Amino acid sequence: MIWIQGIVSGLNRGLAANQDDLGKADDAAKELETVAGPVDLLTDLDKLQGRWKLIYSSAFSFRTLGGSRPGLPTGRLLPVTLGQVFQRIDVISKDFDNIAEIELGAPWPLPPLEVTATLAHKFEIIG
Repeated sequence: MIWIQGIVSGLNRGLAANQDDLGKADDAAKELETVAGPVDLLTDLDKLQGRWKLIYSSAFSFRTLGGSRPGLPTGRLLPVTLGQVFQRIDVISKDFDNIAEIELGAPWPLPPLEVTATLAHKFEIIG
């Protein structure tokens, strides 16, 4: 797993990835999936339990998604910095949360505003 972290480190979760980086990350993910084998969510759902730090997402790498990049409108109206991104999965309650730490710029002498945004979801295993 350390080798895949080396491939995606420095890509700012995918925001800084070019086409070559995208290919390398995709190939590494496919290799990891091949080595690890399939996961049966009906019997192995507990393996998803916990809070997971996002280190890379191909969704951040695509240059367009509905006319704009996914995520925050960085640099459009206010200086916005995307901090750490997490996914919290609770297999008992079937909760799935996307959590993003965000810093909003403010005019001097005010300090930037730090915000944590949580998008809460429910999930269901079918099949």
